[in-house]
Amino acid sequence: MMKIEDFDNTWNHRSCWPREGNSRLWLFRLNFLSVNRFERKKNLQLAISAFALLRSLGSTLPDQSLSEATLTIAGGFDKRLKENVEYLEELKELAETEGVSDRVR
Repeated sequence: MMKIEDFDNTWNHRSCWPREGNSRLWLFRLNFLSVNRFERKKNLQLAISAFALLRSLGSTLPDQSLSEATLTIAGGFDKRLKENVEYLEELKELAETEGVSDRVR
Protein backbone atom coordinates (compact mmCIF):
# COMPACT_ATOMS: atom_id res chain seq x y z
CA MET A 1 0.00 0.00 0.00
CA MET A 2 1.30 3.43 -0.94
CA LYS A 3 1.51 6.04 1.79
CA ILE A 4 0.72 9.52 0.53
CA GLU A 5 2.71 10.97 3.42
CA ASP A 6 5.88 9.72 1.71
CA PHE A 7 5.42 12.47 -0.86
CA ASP A 8 5.15 15.25 1.71
CA ASN A 9 8.92 15.50 2.18
CA THR A 10 9.97 16.12 -1.38
CA TRP A 11 13.62 16.19 -2.32
CA ASN A 12 15.18 19.64 -2.22
CA HIS A 13 17.40 20.00 -5.27
CA ARG A 14 19.30 22.85 -3.61
CA SER A 15 20.65 20.48 -0.97
CA CYS A 16 22.71 18.63 -3.57
CA TRP A 17 25.56 21.12 -3.56
CA PRO A 18 27.76 22.45 -0.79
CA ARG A 19 28.17 26.18 -0.45
CA GLU A 20 31.59 27.76 -0.41
CA GLY A 21 31.16 31.50 -0.30
CA ASN A 22 28.93 32.37 -3.23
CA SER A 23 29.96 29.43 -5.38
CA ARG A 24 28.06 26.20 -5.73
CA LEU A 25 29.30 22.81 -6.82
CA TRP A 26 26.80 20.43 -8.37
CA LEU A 27 27.20 16.88 -7.14
CA PHE A 28 25.52 15.42 -10.20
CA ARG A 29 25.43 16.14 -13.91
CA LEU A 30 22.33 17.13 -15.80
CA ASN A 31 20.97 14.22 -17.84
CA PHE A 32 18.05 14.29 -20.23
CA LEU A 33 16.31 10.93 -20.62
CA SER A 34 14.20 9.72 -23.52
CA VAL A 35 12.54 6.32 -23.15
CA ASN A 36 10.99 4.96 -26.35
CA ARG A 37 11.12 2.04 -28.72
CA PHE A 38 13.72 2.48 -31.46
CA GLU A 39 11.20 3.16 -34.22
CA ARG A 40 11.19 6.05 -36.66
CA LYS A 41 7.62 6.99 -35.74
CA LYS A 42 8.89 7.85 -32.23
CA ASN A 43 10.90 10.74 -33.74
CA LEU A 44 13.95 10.29 -31.52
CA GLN A 45 15.89 12.55 -33.84
CA LEU A 46 13.87 15.43 -32.37
CA ALA A 47 15.37 14.69 -28.93
CA ILE A 48 18.89 14.76 -30.38
CA SER A 49 18.32 17.96 -32.35
CA ALA A 50 16.65 19.69 -29.39
CA PHE A 51 19.50 18.62 -27.10
CA ALA A 52 22.06 19.99 -29.56
CA LEU A 53 20.14 23.28 -29.83
CA LEU A 54 19.87 23.59 -26.05
CA ARG A 55 23.60 23.07 -25.67
CA SER A 56 24.35 25.64 -28.38
CA LEU A 57 22.21 28.27 -26.62
CA GLY A 58 24.11 27.85 -23.38
CA SER A 59 22.91 27.41 -19.86
CA THR A 60 20.36 29.45 -17.98
CA LEU A 61 20.63 27.28 -14.90
CA PRO A 62 22.56 28.80 -11.99
CA ASP A 63 26.10 27.46 -11.83
CA GLN A 64 25.27 24.55 -14.14
CA SER A 65 27.08 24.10 -17.41
CA LEU A 66 25.28 22.33 -20.22
CA SER A 67 28.67 21.35 -21.61
CA GLU A 68 28.61 18.44 -19.15
CA ALA A 69 24.96 17.51 -19.79
CA THR A 70 24.11 14.21 -21.44
CA LEU A 71 21.18 12.76 -23.35
CA THR A 72 20.35 9.14 -22.66
CA ILE A 73 18.11 7.37 -25.16
CA ALA A 74 16.77 4.12 -23.80
CA GLY A 75 14.02 1.73 -24.70
CA GLY A 76 13.05 -1.29 -26.69
CA PHE A 77 15.73 -2.34 -29.16
CA ASP A 78 15.79 -5.64 -30.99
CA LYS A 79 18.84 -6.31 -33.16
CA ARG A 80 16.76 -8.80 -35.15
CA LEU A 81 14.50 -5.99 -36.39
CA LYS A 82 15.92 -4.25 -39.44
CA GLU A 83 14.21 -0.95 -38.59
CA ASN A 84 15.74 -0.88 -35.10
CA VAL A 85 19.25 -1.49 -36.42
CA GLU A 86 18.93 1.05 -39.25
CA TYR A 87 17.35 3.68 -37.02
CA LEU A 88 20.06 3.35 -34.39
CA GLU A 89 22.68 4.03 -37.07
CA GLU A 90 20.68 7.03 -38.32
CA LEU A 91 20.51 8.41 -34.78
CA LYS A 92 24.26 7.95 -34.31
CA GLU A 93 24.90 9.79 -37.59
CA LEU A 94 22.59 12.63 -36.55
CA ALA A 95 24.31 12.97 -33.18
CA GLU A 96 27.64 13.16 -35.03
CA THR A 97 26.29 15.77 -37.46
CA GLU A 98 24.82 17.83 -34.60
CA GLY A 99 28.14 17.68 -32.76
CA VAL A 100 26.79 15.90 -29.67
CA SER A 101 27.85 12.30 -30.28
CA ASP A 102 30.13 12.41 -27.24
CA ARG A 103 27.19 13.47 -25.02
CA VAL A 104 24.48 11.08 -26.32
CA ARG A 105 24.23 7.56 -24.93
